[in-house]
Amino acid sequence: MSRKRKVGILPKNGPALLSIIEDVFPRWRDRLRSGRDAADELEEFLRSPETRSAYVSAGEETLTLLPVEFWQNTARLEVVPDLVDDRVMVDFTPYVHLQPDDTAEFFVRASDVEHWELRHPELAPPSTAAAPAVSEVATQNVSRGRRQSVKETRVLEALRKLDSECRVRDDMQPAEVEKIVKPHYRDVSRRVIARAYKKFLKEPRAK
Repeated sequence: MSRKRKVGILPKNGPALLSIIEDVFPRWRDRLRSGRDAADELEEFLRSPETRSAYVSAGEETLTLLPVEFWQNTARLEVVPDLVDDRVMVDFTPYVHLQPDDTAEFFVRASDVEHWELRHPELAPPSTAAAPAVSEVATQNVSRGRRQSVKETRVLEALRKLDSECRVRDDMQPAEVEKIVKPHYRDVSRRVIARAYKKFLKEPRAK
């Protein structure tokens, strides 16, 4: 028997909330057509100072606000492969009264999700999403059967530009790559930058 969702315990005049696991991740996974890309995007969203998130433990009826540092320093999202659709779980070390073996649900404000989707057209509903040229490129680029995300495509473009300025080396550490990419494209995770850099090194380049 599935556990009852606790959205109903929220005050009627409180903000509308969405479950990170049951609502936000599935819809972004379907729109990006990748569980890993959806998890990367969700981590960036949760680590943004503008995002408000909260959790409720099993058997409790009180939502506890989570500081952004929880997502920046303590928690990470793990994709769970499935025969039908990938799922995601929150993996974290002990935090205050919330322990890793506790059953908890995590929520974010629906308004924050909507604002994030407006800033990232690839996440918007198909009927309202803009169709930038880079999206077409990203959809067509496939590496070992995996769809290349829009963000990877943009990071690759930034790396190519930086390479033309002789600022990219073949032996750079992840932190070095992130340092030169971030000024050009701030809204991207280290994981996406690393994947794009790996692909970039395989491209033919002028000596």
